[in-house]
Amino acid sequence: MRQLCFILSLLSLFGAASGDAVAQNRPQARVPQPETRAALAERANASTVTVISGTVSGTFIQIANDMSFVLDEGDRLRILPVILKGAEQNLYDVLLLRGIDIGIVRSDGLEALRQDKRLPGADKDVAYIARLFTDEAHLIAGPDITDIRQLADKRVNFDLQGSGANYTGRLIFERLGIPVEATNYDQPTSYEMLKRGELAATFQMSGKPIPAVANLPADSNFHLVSVPYESRIADLYLPARFSREDYPSLVGADNGVETVAVSSILAVYNWPEKTDRYAKVARFVDAFFSKLAFDRFLKARGQDGVSPEQREKLFQDFVDWQRRQGR
Repeated sequence: MRQLCFILSLLSLFGAASGDAVAQNRPQARVPQPETRAALAERANASTVTVISGTVSGTFIQIANDMSFVLDEGDRLRILPVILKGAEQNLYDVLLLRGIDIGIVRSDGLEALRQDKRLPGADKDVAYIARLFTDEAHLIAGPDITDIRQLADKRVNFDLQGSGANYTGRLIFERLGIPVEATNYDQPTSYEMLKRGELAATFQMSGKPIPAVANLPADSNFHLVSVPYESRIADLYLPARFSREDYPSLVGADNGVETVAVSSILAVYNWPEKTDRYAKVARFVDAFFSKLAFDRFLKARGQDGVSPEQREKLFQDFVDWQRRQGR
């Protein structure tokens, strides 16, 4: 009996030792290492697309801000809006600044590039992604100005240097053959100067209705002056119109005020294929048009009123379906 117990003890010890040996030889599960700071930075920069917009109160920054929420895909795509002066400067920044991927610009800005002798052929370095909306020319004056030609040789404000209003306004007046004394004050300052008679008119370029313009009091005696759509500007601009519904205090009860409009577009440097910058912008383009197609898809199905949570789930299903179709 003692021999049996001894043998069982040996077998037990052998089994334990054998199990320890097997455990030592078994491959150990790899513990995931925390991502290094350099790797985090690399991934964050690879997925972030900078979109240069405009001033705090303008339409461009609102559009860029909307895109930053709607197109966000976490680690795969992040939109970083950049606040700057506006359309004219944006086009140069898309071409020249290293950190800018996409810019909201105006279609007439290409004319500036064609005329800029410092950048021969630069207009061919700009790629066009999509047209976003149109901005109308707002020419605001006191009661003594009833025709744009009456502004000849008078002081007219064109917003800040580098803004779309500055470039577009000066170009329109130049093409129409109306010489003016141009100034570059911000719009709130220009309204005060207009009240004091220090300016004859102020020019603004933005989508109607502009809140600051719509809120001008009726007793200010300001009104919108027509900007005629003529052959001299027809290659760059579209005909447009303001109604009393747009600006009750600035437009009379007649047929409204005729003006011109310009297209605002998403522009990008024309990067060569198979480069990192090209791939980054390509991800943006895919997300941008997928969201547009998704909105139309929801409207067609009568589901455009769904909750944000339902919308996100439907969009992920839509993206998955698109990818399967692509494969």
